[in-house]
Amino acid sequence: MRYFAYRDLADGGVLSVNEVAHVLRIGRTKAYQLVKAGEIKVLPFRRPKRISANWLKSYIDGTATEQMSGTAT
Repeated sequence: MRYFAYRDLADGGVLSVNEVAHVLRIGRTKAYQLVKAGEIKVLPFRRPKRISANWLKSYIDGTATEQMSGTAT
């Protein structure tokens, strides 16, 4: 597993839920709960769930919008 920090999100790409948990410094279970609740948007075409690094950066900065094409499934 790659370990990401906030500064690495500027490079773009996609992250797994585990990687998102590491960036947010929360547990894996809590990260999956945020995905299920729709707080963290997942890319609709990926299985396993993947999150856009650019969207996660916006989420952390507080500038995320609902216009992200993704659903919490």
